[in-house]
Amino acid sequence: QPDITMAEAILVEMQYPAAGVQSIRYTGQAREIVQFAPLTQDLPANPACGLRHQGTYLITGGVSGLGLHIAHWLAQSVEATTIILGRRSGGDKLEAQLQQLAGKGRIIYKQADVTQAQLPQQLAQWEQAYGAIHGVFHTAGISADGLLATKSQDDLQTVMAPKVYGAEQLLRYFAQRPLDFMAFFSSTTSVFGNRGQSDYAWANATMDALAQYYQQHQLAADTLITSLNWGPWESGSMLPAPQMLAFMEQQFGIVPIITEAGLQAIATVLQHGLSQCLVMQGDATRQEALLRHHYPQEAVAQELVLAEA
Repeated sequence: QPDITMAEAILVEMQYPAAGVQSIRYTGQAREIVQFAPLTQDLPANPACGLRHQGTYLITGGVSGLGLHIAHWLAQSVEATTIILGRRSGGDKLEAQLQQLAGKGRIIYKQADVTQAQLPQQLAQWEQAYGAIHGVFHTAGISADGLLATKSQDDLQTVMAPKVYGAEQLLRYFAQRPLDFMAFFSSTTSVFGNRGQSDYAWANATMDALAQYYQQHQLAADTLITSLNWGPWESGSMLPAPQMLAFMEQQFGIVPIITEAGLQAIATVLQHGLSQCLVMQGDATRQEALLRHHYPQEAVAQELVLAEA
C-alpha cells in the first residue's frame, strides 16, 4: 500500500479489525501485535537477573497472600534479608512467625502503603538500615468484582491504586538505583479478561505495559522489569470460590498453582530474564486452546506502511 499517516492506519485497523488481535503497536515502520509462545527449556540463562546469596529483597502486598511464601523461599534458598510491606500493623505474634520462617535469613515486616507519597522516603530509610535492595516483588493488589456500570470512581481507584500507582512509585524510586529485577505480579485477567473484573484487568494490563515500556526503553538501566500473568495460586489471598475453580478446570483446564511450582516459575523467569510470562497450571492442551482463541497465531492483518512524519 502507499504510505499512510498514523491516523489513517488507526482508521484502517478500526474498519478492518484482524481476528484475535487484542492490541497493536506501531514502532517506526513496523506493525506489532501481541503473541504468546511456549517457554522452551533451552533458553539462555541470565545470571545477572537471578537471586543473590544473602541479598536484600522487597515484597509488597503484606503477609496474608503470597508474601510469606516468597519470603520463606528467599530465606531458605539464598539466606536473604526480606522486607515485607503491608497496610496492617504488625505485632509480637507476626514477629515470632517471621523469625521462625526466616531460618538463616531475615524477614522484616513494615507497615506501609505503596500508594502513599511517603513511600520513597521510607524505602531510603530501609535501605540505609538493611542494605541496598537487590530485587522487588510487587504482589500488592485488590479485586472488587462487579459490573463496571455499578462502580463509582472511588471503587475504580481502590482497585487501580495498589497495582498501578504502586508500580509507578517503585519504578520511579529504583530507576536510578542498581537493582537486579522488579517483578510485577499481574494476572491472567489482563490476558483473557473476565466478566465483572474490567477494572482489575485494566490495572494488571497497565502493569504489563509499564514493564514492557521500561524494559524496551531501558529506563531502569540494567534492571529486569518483568510482569508475570498468574493463574490462581492455591496459597493466594484472591483464590476464587470453589464453584468458580470447578468451572475454570472444566472449561479451560486451569487449576490453582501449587506453591512450589509457582516459586519455581519465578526462579525460571528471573534466570532467563523474561520481560513477560503467562503462568498457569493444569491441562496444557485446553489452556493452549484458550490462548489460541484469544490470540490466534494466524491473526496478522495486511502490512501497512506509515508515512514519515
